[in-house]
Amino acid sequence: MNRPMIWAIFSGIGYMLCFPPFSLWFFSFIILVPFFMALDKAKSLKKHLIYGMLWGAGFSIGTGYGIFYALLTHYEKDFWIAVFFFLLCVIIPYALLAGLFSTAYGQVKSRHPLFYILTIPCLWIVTSWLKAWIPLLIPWADIGYGVIPFLLFIQVADITGVYGVSFFLVMINAMFVVLISGSHRRMPIIIILAAICLPAAYGSFRISEIEKFAENKILSGQGICAAVVQGNFSLKERWSGMGFFHRVRTYLDLSRPENSCNKTKQKQPEVIVWPETVLNVSSKVNDALFSQLLSSLGTSDTIITGGLRKDKIFDGVYNSAFAVSGNGDLSWYDKHILLPYAERDLPGDNVLGNFYDAPSDFLTGVSPSVIDAPCGKFGISICLEILYPGHIRKSVQDGADVLVNISNDGWFGKTSMPYIHYNAAKMRAVENRRFVLRAANSGISGIIKPTGKTAEKTGLFLRSTVSTTITTMEISSIYRQLGDWILYMAIIWLMAVFARMLCKT
Repeated sequence: MNRPMIWAIFSGIGYMLCFPPFSLWFFSFIILVPFFMALDKAKSLKKHLIYGMLWGAGFSIGTGYGIFYALLTHYEKDFWIAVFFFLLCVIIPYALLAGLFSTAYGQVKSRHPLFYILTIPCLWIVTSWLKAWIPLLIPWADIGYGVIPFLLFIQVADITGVYGVSFFLVMINAMFVVLISGSHRRMPIIIILAAICLPAAYGSFRISEIEKFAENKILSGQGICAAVVQGNFSLKERWSGMGFFHRVRTYLDLSRPENSCNKTKQKQPEVIVWPETVLNVSSKVNDALFSQLLSSLGTSDTIITGGLRKDKIFDGVYNSAFAVSGNGDLSWYDKHILLPYAERDLPGDNVLGNFYDAPSDFLTGVSPSVIDAPCGKFGISICLEILYPGHIRKSVQDGADVLVNISNDGWFGKTSMPYIHYNAAKMRAVENRRFVLRAANSGISGIIKPTGKTAEKTGLFLRSTVSTTITTMEISSIYRQLGDWILYMAIIWLMAVFARMLCKT
């Protein structure tokens, strides 16, 4: 095994250190250096492909092992069947995508500074976008999420989105490669410092501005008491067909005023958020149940909870979020983006099989993702939809002034996946400058400020309620207005680069 091959493997596996539970966010600035150095050393497109696939395999194992855990523990697959599924459906697809990046890298490789400043970052974010576009892939763990704890740096996402954060990080990694090569000295140092300091300076200013705006609204009496409830029922308890009403009663008890910021006499309108598929028996999701929920609410209060919604016309169920308001209104959102293999099967093939009474194939929702409630408009997402910035941005464009994400990450145990999903919620808060209320059955649940800071948060596998006062946010970010403009610019740049290369040949 040659040195460049070792560098690619080291970079791919080491990439996981940027993410929880390690959270060594500063590695985001250097972890791609060995990979890019390996690609610079490659003498053929075949080697570029091999190095890229090795990096992608290391990446998928390091960040996606929670899927392997779910296969073994919850779906109770045989070890070798789990290995085969993980290899075929996770490792190989992401390895091929990384191979596509590295092959394109080899095609346009140059010693010109613009290759490192623009072309490599552009290639990276376009490849990352493909993860969201290819149906059987999921866009988790892009490098932009790795630097989430560095809050000053990620504030630029309200201009560029997460792709812009990734662009800066990849540029910095590429500039370190130039610095190590010795072909330039002063130029890469200046660019590295500028690419770190300018976003951080903007972040310092923006955090202060956003926090002051939210604080003034709350002090002026426009606060909303937000409570997020984490019931922590095991997957077996939730799907074995027993104890439905006991679970509902538990959630109602956890939602009492003494568990929220309305501890005494209610002074603020309240929104209470329960996790995904709490109401998981569609035959029991009826008017009587909603009347029971309604009886616990004040006229300006709302409960948002996950559940199954039966559709008689299409003879199936939706993974839905119901909003029950104290004024008697009932509305819902049906999940648009379904999890491959677990919520939508390949045609004619139930790959993973059923988990107790849990459906393995849901209908795809088309309902609006914004729910009107007495205290505001809530943009709803369910589980992995929080990983899709365009989906969340659309709800804000449609009027959402608070974002709600309900989830169930219990499948993944104490692996990195619950943290990765929670960090994605932080990025969506910054991009859209909205409070995010995230309720996950077993964690991590929390209330996230529009700056990405956590106001309140639970741990994993605890029964808990967290609550604080939030407010609606009418601030319009550049990202909300223009979307992934930096991605479109990257595509245009790469088209120009490849056109120039073709003209030369």
